[in-house]
Parts: sequence; structure tokens; C-alpha cells
Amino acid sequence: MKIIYSITIFITFIILEGCRSNENEKEVYKIINDIFLDIADTTTYTYNTFLPSPNETISSYTQNSRFVIILNDSLEKIDDIKKELNLFGRKFQMSSKLLNSRSSLSHIDLTKIQEIGLFKLKKVNKNNIGGEEKIVGYLMFYKPIILKKEAIFAYKKSTSYKSGLVAILYLKNINNKWTIVQKEVVERW
Repeated sequence: MKIIYSITIFITFIILEGCRSNENEKEVYKIINDIFLDIADTTTYTYNTFLPSPNETISSYTQNSRFVIILNDSLEKIDDIKKELNLFGRKFQMSSKLLNSRSSLSHIDLTKIQEIGLFKLKKVNKNNIGGEEKIVGYLMFYKPIILKKEAIFAYKKSTSYKSGLVAILYLKNINNKWTIVQKEVVERW
């Protein structure tokens, strides 16, 4: 009898964990879709690059233009930037409960990112280098930290090995839309 009870509890736990994981995954995609154009920055349309230099010339584009972003489809561990995250949390008085939450999602399905404007997403691979299409930059997301109506989302954005940044965003879900409340660039090269 005790074994059956233990097995029942274990199976219930697994089912509940699976449901919570699925909800978390949906919320991660909701966050990405809600803030993608803020991260990619539509000024890219004008300069044809994520991070224009002061001497960058303005390019012309049409509604048929597509700006290719190479996106790493695996989510990096947020612990890789733990020091910056803790400073960010203290600066904006975030709860330790929020800072210690973690997402279970480890890979991104690019087809679930739909709010991309004139951008076209491609997965990172060695065949993406060169070619006919203009690559405007590279994006990598860290695993988001989500706690109810608050979230922390970090990303790395670069145009080359010599030009890029890492930013941390503090988000709030306001009227069912994730909104950037605070942004901090924690590394620039």
C-alpha cells in the first residue's frame, strides 16, 4: 500500500512538473515575441547593421526587404553572467525570489518567433557565413528568469567578433504584454 501511494505521488509530481514546464515554455515565447523588435532594433532597417558606426551610411529599404539575423537556437545559462545579474538586481531592488527562478527551456524553435518585422531568422551554422543575403547581426538569448508578472531577460547582440553587447532587461507583464521596464548594457566590445 505504501509503495502504491509513493508511486501515485511521484507520477502526480511528474505530471504537474510537465504542465508547469509547458506553461513556462509558452511564456518564454510570449516574452520573445513581445520584445523582439525592441531587441533587434528597427533602426537596423536604416543602417543595415545592428550596431552602426558613426560613419555608417544610410541604406534604402522597401517593405520587401529582409534583414537576416543569425540566431543561436540554444539558450545560454543565465548563470554565465551571474555577477552582472546580481549587480542588476541590487541596482533595481529586485527580489531574490525573482533572481533565483530559472527557466527549463534549453532550445528555441525559430518558427515560434513570429513578431519579427522585416527580419528573417536563421539558425547558427557554418553555412550562414557569406552568401547572397545581407546578415545584419547575430543574436543569442540567455535562459529567462520568470516569476509571475516579472521577468529578467538577457541577450548578446553582435555584428562581428569586434562589435557587440550583452544587455539585461527587467520586464513586467502589463495588460498581457511583456514590457521592458529597465535595460542595462553590462558588456560592450
